[in-house]
Amino acid sequence: DRQQKCCVLHDGSMLPYDYLIVGAGLQDDALHALRIRSWGVEHVTDGYRRVNGAMSAADPSIRDLLVEGGTLVKSLIWNPLSYAVVYGRSLHAYCVVQGLLLRKVPAKKIILVLPPRLQDASRQLPVDAFYEGDEVEKKIHHILDNMGLKVFQGYRLLGIQQCNRERLKSLIFEDHNYREPVAGEVAQGTEKDSKEPRTPREGTSQTPNGTMEDFGSSPAGLPQKILACRICITADSVN
Repeated sequence: DRQQKCCVLHDGSMLPYDYLIVGAGLQDDALHALRIRSWGVEHVTDGYRRVNGAMSAADPSIRDLLVEGGTLVKSLIWNPLSYAVVYGRSLHAYCVVQGLLLRKVPAKKIILVLPPRLQDASRQLPVDAFYEGDEVEKKIHHILDNMGLKVFQGYRLLGIQQCNRERLKSLIFEDHNYREPVAGEVAQGTEKDSKEPRTPREGTSQTPNGTMEDFGSSPAGLPQKILACRICITADSVN
């Protein structure tokens, strides 16, 4: 509360200040850019909303939401249709992956989506855990791949979809791996003359879990993809 010069803490108490220096680490912006508050945050600012299953690594309640033996973790372990998507290039994203694995979530039920790297660092510092071409990053991704954990690179989170119970159903991404086709060649990752989102196949309610499906084009003219999941945990300061 800038007018009263005080901070409103998670438990509702107020802490007055003369000068406020914010040094809270990663400022996750992925959900904020979509006007969504993390599922564990009780207070929701006007114009924002919460979505069951969408949460941030910076959520102070994330340990309670993903407690070992809890409802969400059990769903990831036992429900064949329940997947977790971790979004971000920061070290926090890899820590979330490790945390899910330590809670006995099968690697094949976890998907790591890496957004495009920050092209202009003049206004903010990148939070990437590794620089481009880093051998450690390659090694980690190789280990994750051998475990059965999927890693998708170069996808920017654009939006979410909810089921009829208002739970998180799927994520919509913009594919930044797209390249201009050579004459006579169909654009990589897109269907010829496809401009509208593809409707689900007859008899299905959503796209196959763990698979990026074509979903039309973004406002920027890049291919869109849709990825079905039950839980999304974001850990990235840029979106």
